[in-house]
Amino acid sequence: MIWKVGVVGDPVAHSLSPQLQEAAMQLAGLQGSASRVQIAASQIEELKEAISNQFDALSVTMPLKPIATNICDHLDSAAQRTGMVNSLLRKDGQVYGACTDGEGFIHSVESQFGF
Repeated sequence: MIWKVGVVGDPVAHSLSPQLQEAAMQLAGLQGSASRVQIAASQIEELKEAISNQFDALSVTMPLKPIATNICDHLDSAAQRTGMVNSLLRKDGQVYGACTDGEGFIHSVESQFGF
């Protein structure tokens, strides 16, 4: 499979996510490309179209995190608790939403400060 991934938000031109995503795919032995897509909070249909037909996975940044929950068929427990999604995955015609912000923050603190 050749992955098509990206980051969506408004603004998004400054994001380094595509470079990080491509490096991660390379480390994992996956093929694919990553890009930025500017989508405003009022453009929920464009977000739905992007994950349904154009991308396999998307990182979601503000202001779309709370809005993205509305296009998901499945939400992980963190997304359900926070009402936010920062990761979208299309699998078997379904959209899966996850919120990994809290877990990422905890891992960052643990790695930087050793606790």
